[in-house]
Amino acid sequence: MKELQNEREEQFGFTNEEMKAWGTSSTTTTSTTTSGTDDDLHQMAGGMSNVTTQQMPQMPQQDPPIGMTSEQIRRVNAALSSPPPPSTFPSAGESSTLTHVSPSGDFQMVSTTLKPLTTRTAVATATLHFPPSITSLLSSNSNRTSKGSITDISRYAGISASKKTSSLIPLCHQINLTDCNVTCDVIGSTCHIKCTVTAFERTGVEMEAMVGASVAALTVYDMVKGVSHEVVIGEVKLMEKKGGKRVVEDGKNVT
Repeated sequence: MKELQNEREEQFGFTNEEMKAWGTSSTTTTSTTTSGTDDDLHQMAGGMSNVTTQQMPQMPQQDPPIGMTSEQIRRVNAALSSPPPPSTFPSAGESSTLTHVSPSGDFQMVSTTLKPLTTRTAVATATLHFPPSITSLLSSNSNRTSKGSITDISRYAGISASKKTSSLIPLCHQINLTDCNVTCDVIGSTCHIKCTVTAFERTGVEMEAMVGASVAALTVYDMVKGVSHEVVIGEVKLMEKKGGKRVVEDGKNVT
């Protein structure tokens, strides 16, 4: 009995009285009816090893930073309790559906060497919304400003920009366009721009159409900003894409 007690004191660093007190306070220790036996000491040692996490002291909760509203605190707590979203960018060594991202995660130019030559077409649109002052000016001057006709100059700018897409967007291929048509129609307080491009190439021409529509819209803005800067360039959208692996119709992916 004495030897076992001494062994427990050397192992755990507690006296017999402390071990009894610990074993009694444990939620997993059963009450004893006898004392001074080997079973008592085994029971007390077992009580020490079965201490539940509920008996561990809790860390005090920190006060939120001064100035945070209850809504901000709620959003922070919700963000901390939610798992992080998956990464948008691929990790090194993983394959990616982003064709301009290499397996190592670096940027790359897509090789079109083995792709077939086909007739590629694309249509993109852009809109501008005019304030009343510009709407009135254009309607009374046949869509002309002090710089000239907004419809004529914007069409010229859109065609020129389409042919220079690879110089503006670094990972685009140099493409020989076989046709490019830009229209600019002013209806009330809205200007509608449409850019249609065609090429016999190994890659799509949607970027050429998007660049043409965008630059045409910016040109219109430049020509009317002398009257008002309250012009809004609205949605620039790819409406059609044909001739390649992916097809777009009415602004929706078909394949």
